[in-house]
Amino acid sequence: MVLKSEDKDNFSNINQGPRSIPPQHESVVNTSEANSVLDSDDDLEPFDLTNDRKVEKGKQPKFIRDCMEGLLCSSDEPDRIELCLSAAEALIRKKADGLEEIAVEFCKILLHMQDTHNLDNFQANRFGSLVALTVMCPSQVSEYLTSQFYESNYSIKQRMDMLETLTSAAHELSNVDKGLQSHSFQDSAAPNVSLVGSEALLWRKVIQGRIKDNARKFVHSRRQPEPVVTLNRFAPVAGKFFYPLMYGMGKRNMCLDLIEKDRLLLFQLLNTLAVVLYSCKNTHICTHMGRALLEFSWPIRLHQDSYLRQGVLIATTAVFLVVPTHSLMSDMFSNTIETKVWLEDVIERDPDTTCQKMAAEACFILQNNMNKEIISGP
Repeated sequence: MVLKSEDKDNFSNINQGPRSIPPQHESVVNTSEANSVLDSDDDLEPFDLTNDRKVEKGKQPKFIRDCMEGLLCSSDEPDRIELCLSAAEALIRKKADGLEEIAVEFCKILLHMQDTHNLDNFQANRFGSLVALTVMCPSQVSEYLTSQFYESNYSIKQRMDMLETLTSAAHELSNVDKGLQSHSFQDSAAPNVSLVGSEALLWRKVIQGRIKDNARKFVHSRRQPEPVVTLNRFAPVAGKFFYPLMYGMGKRNMCLDLIEKDRLLLFQLLNTLAVVLYSCKNTHICTHMGRALLEFSWPIRLHQDSYLRQGVLIATTAVFLVVPTHSLMSDMFSNTIETKVWLEDVIERDPDTTCQKMAAEACFILQNNMNKEIISGP
């Protein structure tokens, strides 16, 4: 077969293979293909997620030691940490066998935990577990917390947590009237001045309620119902909550400057001591503790910071509410008279109106109790 010249040229082109596309033509082709892909993505419909189920993170621990191990696991397992922390308080309150043996170690773990993964309800669960440990094992945990309060390896936030834990546990153990509960724990990263104001406000509500009760008793002579007798589980361990916190302030080489730089912590300390004393109401140790609290707070009464002066007034009012009046007028007579003179001076000269009101309320309680003691006679 004889090929023509034109057929020869076509045959040679076929043997040479496909011709390469010039660069400018290749970019045009790629752009058109990318646009077609984007157009196809726009046409996709979203999945229906209405019936989807949440993926289970795991199971909560059933035993207290498993819970501790979960809290100690590496930071690569935030879900496990969250599950263990959320279950901790309930497991602690079951008071399984051997809880007293591990209570201090468990408290140490909780105290040093940090919310590095922004877990849900981290602060509330951690604080609730600390309080539960202190309530279920008050002797061991309170001794640990009070011994650590003045040590150097803690932040202000951790020290505030120690005081808040002791405050809430003392109130729960004492089972006294509900008027003196500490403020509900907030998820706060650090202490602030608003907490100080709330503590003073709560004490003022307690004081004003006591004044109203006394006024009603004076105006109305109706017979009051008999008080309900409740067990005060706090009395046997009250000294372990109270005296180490008070006397630890006089230690040498103390790392805290409570009078100046760390005075917010000093306010919380005064409040905690006041709540601990109030929780000893109607017990045989309240007189000795009341005298000690008056003497402890006395040097702070003239501090330039009004919040600290309010803290002293809170402590003073707690003494008048708890210590029997006959003890105030006999064993503590000189302390009582000196305190009364100072309160009258605060009412007249203190530049802070809140301090003036708190002093007036404390004075009213003292005078009212003294009048009743005089009328009742020996």
